[in-house]
Amino acid sequence: MQLHSMKTYLEILKEKAEAQQVSLLESFKMAAIPTSTYYRAINGTNELRYDTAIKVNRSIENFHTLQQIRDDTAALRRSNGFFDPCSK
Repeated sequence: MQLHSMKTYLEILKEKAEAQQVSLLESFKMAAIPTSTYYRAINGTNELRYDTAIKVNRSIENFHTLQQIRDDTAALRRSNGFFDPCSK
């Protein structure tokens, strides 16, 4: 018999941040969540609330989008104005 446990909000956010290649700490900061909340969650002192997890999740998505825009802009500059987003 196997026991399946549900993932915590923090585990889900860690996986998403890693998949999106963004810093989870920076995502907390961008979401205007105190870094103390991040460190308490990481150290297992407190569990994240749902509304906090939602804010950080949105921040991860926004952070990833900003990184993509930055990377696309850099590629555009390197190519002297021609950029094919399909060539990624």
